[in-house]
Amino acid sequence: MIGNSVEDLVRTAIAIQERVAQAGVPFAGIDLNLGCPAPKVCGKAAGGALLRDPEKIRAITHALREVVTGRLTLKTRIGFESENEFDDLLTLFAGLPLDGLTIHGRTVREKYRTPIHPQKIAEAVRSLPYPVTANGNIVSVETARALHEQTQADGLMIGRGGIRNPWLFQQVRDSFSGVEAFEPTLDDLHTYLNELAEEIRVEGDFD
Repeated sequence: MIGNSVEDLVRTAIAIQERVAQAGVPFAGIDLNLGCPAPKVCGKAAGGALLRDPEKIRAITHALREVVTGRLTLKTRIGFESENEFDDLLTLFAGLPLDGLTIHGRTVREKYRTPIHPQKIAEAVRSLPYPVTANGNIVSVETARALHEQTQADGLMIGRGGIRNPWLFQQVRDSFSGVEAFEPTLDDLHTYLNELAEEIRVEGDFD
């Protein structure tokens, strides 16, 4: 979920759980996004902008914990303006009733332009009392293994790299399982490119 209203986020979390129960499928949990750097989102004091308001983060998390029956997790960046904010954020996160934290290793201001700061994720792995997932610049098996080695995180999250290569998830799993990584065929690539083109195709007259 993404937002900044305690009441609306609680209402949405309850609605999601009710919808999942009606569908008769297992409910995994709720993840709150504190990492989105998009100007439209940050301009509404949501996503990464919430990192400037630790008391609001605390209020939202405790309110959600009262209604979420599954896992409650956050996805964050290492700060808004500077990586130097991360120590205070770690203190905040350590005191929250969470089941896990995913960390994108850049600040909000850095968006996706700079190298990540894996040492900050490693600090969280060492200090937090729950699992930490590392995120940022995972675009290949090599970058996935490097980030895991640098951070010793409990898990890895793949974002934009999965759009460029939707087989990356399986390839990373294969690598960590010690088996030869799956390689797509030309037919696989052709099918995916056609599906991707169809998804982003804009209807209209281009004459």
